[in-house]
Amino acid sequence: MPEAAGAGLGRQLLEIGIEQARLGHNGPVRLEATINAEGFYQKHGFKSIGRGYFSHGLGGEPVEIVHMEL
Repeated sequence: MPEAAGAGLGRQLLEIGIEQARLGHNGPVRLEATINAEGFYQKHGFKSIGRGYFSHGLGGEPVEIVHMEL
């Protein structure tokens, strides 16, 4: 929703996801993101640890992704 941009909803959802990922787990929290979302996650403490490609199996070109860790 473009009208929600800048309202902090992405940050709130990320915080909930991190809390859930840490339940019963004390290691790093890892995720895969599209390249254009890399800055968002870096802003919230994630570090880039590698790159790769995602193929959704429906045809078309693979999408470049970044592997990240908190």
